[in-house]
Amino acid sequence: MPMEHRGNESFLRGSAGAVAWSGIERRKRVRVGVQWELRFCLGPENLIFTSTQNVSSEGFYCVADEPVPGGDHECVILVPANAPNARKFLYLRCQVQILRIDPLDQKCFGIAGRIQSYHASKGSLQNG
Repeated sequence: MPMEHRGNESFLRGSAGAVAWSGIERRKRVRVGVQWELRFCLGPENLIFTSTQNVSSEGFYCVADEPVPGGDHECVILVPANAPNARKFLYLRCQVQILRIDPLDQKCFGIAGRIQSYHASKGSLQNG
């Protein structure tokens, strides 16, 4: 099949002239499909609770019930620790830049964020 290039994307052209995306990944870092709790801090009493869909060393993608305004924000990602009988986490307090907001339907928004910096601390949540 002949290859067709459009910018950074490559397409395969079939015998009937149909074009299909070749699946070439344009991201710089590998993303891992993990569902970690994430909290956007938009103000002293304005938190948005969600969870990641995937994470890389540079950013994340999550789905939330409300959009996060574009620009720079603070968020906390709760990375689960392997601790039997306890809910222990590594808390990543991140400065993030919101790169994209995808309206998925009337009540859900996909949010792509780039992690600009972070600070890690240990903690646990009480059971119940």
